[in-house]
Amino acid sequence: MEFGDELARIRRERGLTQAGLAQRIGVHPSQLHRYEVGEAQPTLDVIRRLCVALSVSSDGLLFADDPRALVENRLRMALETTIYLSEHEQAVIAEIIENFVAARVARERPNQRRGPVPKKKREKD
Repeated sequence: MEFGDELARIRRERGLTQAGLAQRIGVHPSQLHRYEVGEAQPTLDVIRRLCVALSVSSDGLLFADDPRALVENRLRMALETTIYLSEHEQAVIAEIIENFVAARVARERPNQRRGPVPKKKREKD
């Protein structure tokens, strides 16, 4: 998928008009239209502002066909919706993720020592 097509798809997915997104990133709506139809390429600064405004990684915007980006975007969107949860609920979700990752790392390295490493005893002269 071309950059402009992906930009338009994500913009529509976020419920934004060209004028609305253009205002968020500080460009004229006609310039955003040119990005979407492939008549112009945004600068790096505009790409950065697009990513922030659309809550998408630069990989997700620039390399849309990358399956890794699809999972990354899904996870990012799920995490962003937690802002509507209470502080306690957010802490619970963070703890679940941390424990999940720690368990995964432990499974990958079953023989690795867990916990602090004891200090070496000094040899007596």
